Amino acid sequence: MEPLVAKLPAMLGSHNITNGSVPIEGMIIDFNVTDAHLDTLSFNGSAPVVLLNSDFVTVQLNDLDLKILLDFEFITDPPILADIG
Repeated sequence: MEPLVAKLPAMLGSHNITNGSVPIEGMIIDFNVTDAHLDTLSFNGSAPVVLLNSDFVTVQLNDLDLKILLDFEFITDPPILADIG
């Protein structure tokens, strides 16, 4: 499992998500999220990931650390708030 976890950030690559708008009580927030990518992923593989029981399956990831980086910008209408990060 550990070799797969180590290669996952490179396999997932970078993605452009979307532009969008969210209306919130008399204000519209327009946003743009780009270049989202998995930066780091670590997993404690000492515990079993899948447990097979007689009538169900349990999938459990213990001590999963995940860091996702992305670029974003948003602006409100009326122009009260704006941020580019």
